[in-house]
Amino acid sequence: MRGRPAGEYNMGIMLAPRRARHPVAVLTVALACATLPPLPPPCLGQVVLPPGLGQPAAARNVPSPAYDLALEALDGGDYKAALAAAGSEYQSGVKIGPERWIDTIASAAIVGECQFELGNFRDAVTAYEESMLMAATQGDWLLAVQFPPQPLRPAAGRAATWGRSTRNVLPALVPPTMTIRRGGADPEEVLKKGGALVAPADYPLRPQEIMRSLVIAIYRHADILGGLARESSPLAGVTRMLAQRPAPANHYSQSWIRIALGTALWSQGKHDQARPLLEAGLLAGEGLDHGLTGWGLIVLGRIALDAGRADVAARLFDEATYSAVDAADGRALEEAFRLAFMAHMSAGARGVPATIQGGCEWARGNHPVLRSTLLAMQAEALVAAGDRQTAAQSLKAIDGRLGQSDPGRGRAGAQAAYARALVEYAAGDTQAGDAALDLALRIAGQRSQRLFQTARIVELLVAGSTAISERRAEELFAALLGDPTAEQFARDPLDTLAVISTSRGEAFDAWVAVAARRGSDPALDAAEATARQRWLVAQPVGGRRVAVQRLLAADPAVMPVDAARRRADLVARHQGLGGLLDGLMRIRGRLATDLAAPAAGNAAGNDANDERPAMPGAAADWETYRSLSRQFGQALAAISAGRDFTPIDFPPNLPCAEIRSRLAPRQLILSFHWTKSGLFGALESSDRTAVWQVRQVAALPGEVRQLAKSLCLFDPNSAVPTDRLAEGDWRDAAKAIERILFENSKVVLGEGIDELVIVPDGWLWYVPFELLPATTNRDAAGEQRLLRDACRIRYAPTRSLAVMPSTPARPQGAIGLRAGKLYRGDKPAVGEQFLADFSAALPRVLPVGQIVNGPPGLLVASLCDDLVIAEELAGDGPLLRRPLVAASPGGAAITFADWIAAPAKRPRRMILPGFQSAIAGGLARVPDRPGEEMFLATTALVAAGAETALVSRWRTGGHVATDLVTEFMRDLAAPAAGAEPVPAESWRRAVDVVTAEPIDLAREPRIKPVAKAPLENAKHPFFWAGYMLVDCRPGIPGTAEAEVLRKDP
Repeated sequence: MRGRPAGEYNMGIMLAPRRARHPVAVLTVALACATLPPLPPPCLGQVVLPPGLGQPAAARNVPSPAYDLALEALDGGDYKAALAAAGSEYQSGVKIGPERWIDTIASAAIVGECQFELGNFRDAVTAYEESMLMAATQGDWLLAVQFPPQPLRPAAGRAATWGRSTRNVLPALVPPTMTIRRGGADPEEVLKKGGALVAPADYPLRPQEIMRSLVIAIYRHADILGGLARESSPLAGVTRMLAQRPAPANHYSQSWIRIALGTALWSQGKHDQARPLLEAGLLAGEGLDHGLTGWGLIVLGRIALDAGRADVAARLFDEATYSAVDAADGRALEEAFRLAFMAHMSAGARGVPATIQGGCEWARGNHPVLRSTLLAMQAEALVAAGDRQTAAQSLKAIDGRLGQSDPGRGRAGAQAAYARALVEYAAGDTQAGDAALDLALRIAGQRSQRLFQTARIVELLVAGSTAISERRAEELFAALLGDPTAEQFARDPLDTLAVISTSRGEAFDAWVAVAARRGSDPALDAAEATARQRWLVAQPVGGRRVAVQRLLAADPAVMPVDAARRRADLVARHQGLGGLLDGLMRIRGRLATDLAAPAAGNAAGNDANDERPAMPGAAADWETYRSLSRQFGQALAAISAGRDFTPIDFPPNLPCAEIRSRLAPRQLILSFHWTKSGLFGALESSDRTAVWQVRQVAALPGEVRQLAKSLCLFDPNSAVPTDRLAEGDWRDAAKAIERILFENSKVVLGEGIDELVIVPDGWLWYVPFELLPATTNRDAAGEQRLLRDACRIRYAPTRSLAVMPSTPARPQGAIGLRAGKLYRGDKPAVGEQFLADFSAALPRVLPVGQIVNGPPGLLVASLCDDLVIAEELAGDGPLLRRPLVAASPGGAAITFADWIAAPAKRPRRMILPGFQSAIAGGLARVPDRPGEEMFLATTALVAAGAETALVSRWRTGGHVATDLVTEFMRDLAAPAAGAEPVPAESWRRAVDVVTAEPIDLAREPRIKPVAKAPLENAKHPFFWAGYMLVDCRPGIPGTAEAEVLRKDP
């Protein structure tokens, strides 16, 4: 579709576009010229030009045919050829000496449109800003246009075939070409200020096209930059110019000015001022549409959409499609169709909007890119309405060459891939749906305007630009980096998913830095958001699938009212979902009861090693559970990819005040936060906070490595001689770490604390804080007391997870045990003995994975109350692909991704004594972000439902390890009368009991006895300090307020 007004077409009916045939060589040369140069400095010399010199060639119209070629190429989807033609138009622009003329308004704008479609947002913004700057500096040019004296005449009809306008207006036949008087500069001004003195002459131009290009530049500039556009000086300049109404009074060209000014005010966020101008500018002459009416309707629709009036916006966008096709404006037509679909879907429309369905037929043949986009939209709407088969037919109608073209790598390709994902999910093919969604997200992520805005803010801050204040940057960060809203999912789910699936670490670091200058609480809030984003971005579709699963799998009887209502609404919108959830709940309850009953029988005297032909529970029930779990996973994938809003509530993101209000007296949170600018720590009680910068942060990795060395952590599989254990000076290494962390603080650890919750970050995930001296910031004589002896210690992945409320009690279920190989050289008898000892010490023990010909281990493990996985868990690569349960002859491995996914997991306690982090190998190799494997693993366990997790940083294997696990679980199972078990206290007690007993080195494969260095017990931290107790329950109240936050003297 060529960018010409309706008057160029017979009776106002749009003709099929005619392909311009330019030699490829010309386009190639033009492409090399497509880069926009900066505006030249003002000319200070005096130049006298004869008539015609420096002016358009005889009868040359501006914008020239190259401009129309660029528009046709854009419409046809050849974006690189369009950029070549647009670059040619720009380079051959009219100049007077070194100064460009008003045709640059149009040529720069069309270069911007080409860059926009290619995803080069930075270059597009530069082009749009040049277009606006040129308009601002030569703003009165419309006053020099010689308009025909005749009034505008209406066209005979309207071109749209997909609907009928309700506005009852006709398009105007605006003359395409007019003349403008140029030259005649004041000689005295030229002598004073420099410039060119040109004899006055009349030249042809297309004023409506130039004004339309200006509106496109203003609109798209704001569309790309969002809130950042408000700080744009080119936008401010063009707004000031347009506010002077530089066009003939009482003339239809004032309608162009009103549309342009209204668009500029909308770009600045001044919607109340923009709306009346836009409404007044829709009609020209005697109540006729003009070439800019479509853009005016689009901006009015955007204002209505932002006001939450999606139904009104949909009608305005529908009207914009009619006006755009009358004006032969392909840019407005594509935008109007896109926004019309967005608005209709946001308004909750069921089925295919008539505008989209009719547009598909209209675009057949002559508009392949637009048709492909509309077909993809139609397919999405059909899937949402439950008509998967017709949706699949729509996708088949898309031109197969789309994927190999510029549009296939752009918005049209993303839309088609997204629709294909929805169709595959509806068909139950989750694997194919995930593949299509991944493709859609890759394309959309490269063209996300929100991601571009985020990166732009970071660039401005790093460059020290004054274009944006830090307060304004913090406001924009909060909006751009915050959780997606219901409105964003309803409008553009693909872009929303692309944003939350993309790592934005630099932006979050910049947010923390900016927030820190406002105070400790803003910095902690930003740091909390940073930590949760690191976990979310490692999950499928940015944690969205986890959020949907947590909502649907929860018991509505104990949910908060808002969450229960949201769940009910979601169930009501998806046919069959309620029955699926009810069936899952019933079968899970029945099987969990079956598992607990035989497991309890083991403790009554049955031999735990007796082979069983099958797992407790009817085979039909297990098959039903398998089938329903698979269906639930398919439903989760489909819902997560769609427009239904579900808050991403995990990990939670509580403000500082809320976190502190949940702390009991003498209960404190010690958190560390590692950013590119350094490491800072915070110690919080219910009423006080201390925040400090760690000064010698560069020395910390070396000290952590030294601690690993002193603990004899070299090779995760080699035996450690006892003499090396005795020689390791781990106390000095721990003291060095403590000094680095706290020397710049005003805190005293070890006094007045009942419970300390530690939230590590980076290298500190490898540090057993239990080993730090408890005399922080105080001199101590003799052997210092360890922090573990001064207070209860537990860990949490984030500060918000440290203070989560307890879940309601439920009947005790099975304790699942996977007794595999904690050490690679273990014989099967070692695991069998652990199973026997564990079963004798605890009730309701159920072997997981040891029963042959039973249901999949994942299903069995998902129904246990507690789960102990006693085998080595090592691996490289993304955490989600690492095994949580190793593969065995009787079953496949269970990865962390499997554990987070459907079905919901019942275990509230997870014990992983065989997990291997980087410190197991002495930190010779660490992840790109040190400690990330520990952070992701522990958070994943909590995400799946665990309240308490005991996870090893390094595994020792052997009898001490299994005894620690057994004693810990036994203590949790037998709390004092009337008391809730306190995991931190149980773990401390377990360590005290087990390490004090004589050690049997024959059952410790990681220890090599040396005669000169006998080892009598397991008190050396090699045996117990590697375990991290993650507990996300609220803890227990203390008796008095803590006094560890040292006050200034």
